[in-house]
Amino acid sequence: MTVEFFRKQHRLRRNNRDWLLTFLTAVLTLMIFVFAPLQASGIFLFQTFAIAGLLVMIGGALIISSSPLALGLMWIAFIANFAVFFFRLYYPWPYNLYLLNGAWLIIAVTLGIVVAQAVFGGGRITYHRIVGAILLYLLIAVAFAHCSRLSACRFRMHSKGSRLKTTRRSPAHFSILALSP
Repeated sequence: MTVEFFRKQHRLRRNNRDWLLTFLTAVLTLMIFVFAPLQASGIFLFQTFAIAGLLVMIGGALIISSSPLALGLMWIAFIANFAVFFFRLYYPWPYNLYLLNGAWLIIAVTLGIVVAQAVFGGGRITYHRIVGAILLYLLIAVAFAHCSRLSACRFRMHSKGSRLKTTRRSPAHFSILALSP
């Protein structure tokens, strides 16, 4: 019985691995360029879309990779995102931004490793693998954006008491930096 389950899982992974790279690229692109700017502009509905997109990304990572460590890290980051979602609703906690950026950094690095193994692994070069390489570049951008945001939080560069000149930002400015709920 368990052998048959692993055979079905292997067949599912082998048949769907390449097109999942394209699907995950589309989901991450929507999250970066549509959901995050609308969420940053204050539309609450798009926070739930970000949570749903994150669940889709975790499911895709589960199918692409069979690593329980990758799955565990993605679930820990999802739980942290979900906790921040409710902390923002009911309890003003000063460490929401730290937790959120750390969670998205874990997601970007973990999914980046999973995608890199799928893209650069053995086999034929297909359209889906090329799109998967684009996904890898987007994940690197997300990781660097959250690293810079963590350092900005650490050194309080963007606080109200800062002497830096601040300008009004458009919602497009928040596209990569405000990925999560």
